Amino acid sequence: PFWADFPQANIHLAMTPDILHQLYQGMVKHVIGWLQIIVSKVELDGRFKRVPSAHGLRHFPSGISVLQNASGAEHRAVAQQIMGCLIGAVSDSVLRATRGLLDFVYLAQYKSHSTETLQYLKDALTLFHENKEAFFESHGRDVFNYPKLHALQHYVEAIQEYGTTDNYNTEITERLHIDFVKEPYEASNRKQIYDQIIAYLDRKERMKLFQEFVD
Repeated sequence: PFWADFPQANIHLAMTPDILHQLYQGMVKHVIGWLQIIVSKVELDGRFKRVPSAHGLRHFPSGISVLQNASGAEHRAVAQQIMGCLIGAVSDSVLRATRGLLDFVYLAQYKSHSTETLQYLKDALTLFHENKEAFFESHGRDVFNYPKLHALQHYVEAIQEYGTTDNYNTEITERLHIDFVKEPYEASNRKQIYDQIIAYLDRKERMKLFQEFVD
């Protein structure tokens, strides 16, 4: 490995929690998939469709199974509503496991932490683990061998070592994919992509500099 010549380096300490990819695009995405199996996509979609519109909440008039390559923002919106959509459709243990994971997700995003809130974070993960077997029993999942699930046990230690997760959340830089990759790609003819993206960004930068000069 590349760190072999750095005897004082601990590669494990270099890996920090990732709210976007480990939680929303990781465990939340997995749990939604398990619940779609347990409840059925049709039933869960119907419940999301019937959620009344409310300020600050995204409405899903076609349900959630139609989401293709769902973004972190979409998984975040689903997570805000899914507990209410599960009432009466799953066992109490499945509800507790889901609640434990969602509590963990929200607590992990606190802008400040204390010994008490870090204990809440531990308790939320414990609640999930104590009830996760319900996903087996309901035939929603048959294995929990996920690196992203394993990573959750290191969140408290990472927060104590590096501070709150907003200091190293990849959502901020992930937003730049739109400006620096997706938009240039859409403007290309899909040939020699890298050259065209570089040329697009170069011209965009020149135009910005010229506009600043004119202004």
